[in-house]
Amino acid sequence: MLTPLTYTGDDDWPSSTASTLFLRKLLESPLFLARFQNRMAELNGTVFSYSNTAPLLESAVDEVEKDVKRQVDRFDSPSSVFTWRGATGRIDKFLRKRPEVFGSQMMEIVSVPVGTTVSFLLYPNPVHGECTLRCVSDMMGYVQYGIFDPMGRMVQSDALLLTGQNTYTLNLSPLPTGVYTLRFLPSGHVIRLVVD
Repeated sequence: MLTPLTYTGDDDWPSSTASTLFLRKLLESPLFLARFQNRMAELNGTVFSYSNTAPLLESAVDEVEKDVKRQVDRFDSPSSVFTWRGATGRIDKFLRKRPEVFGSQMMEIVSVPVGTTVSFLLYPNPVHGECTLRCVSDMMGYVQYGIFDPMGRMVQSDALLLTGQNTYTLNLSPLPTGVYTLRFLPSGHVIRLVVD
């Protein structure tokens, strides 16, 4: 969905380097980048959310379904009502998956570049309930974090927008007592986290 927006390769499909130059240059502006990120996050949480798109699909299916049998009989296209139902199921699957894919592609476009100087400080540690995460970065962009239990299972994750110096509150009260690993991408930073 979003990956072609910042394409810089030699191919002309799905985008050419020349056609993405304008947006790539705009994204170099911290003000534009912040507004772009906020608007895309807003769209992903509203317009593109499954709770918004599912009723639209259902309404369209209800409206069109009346004529599908007639189209099958008259034009043999789609080949059957069953085939048409399968296509609407694939659209539904796409709509369910779109916010997640959109979010991960946004991370690829506007994440903090690898090699950026980023530092993280977590306190208090051990944590009881909530903790503070202080992040300092010399570039603007997103970092993604994951909290992993001793078995290596991700138990919590999110993305954070870094704009220089930022402070975030992490709610860890749902986590059982134990030792966890907090990992940041793309920076690769790791913090040992104790929840008591």
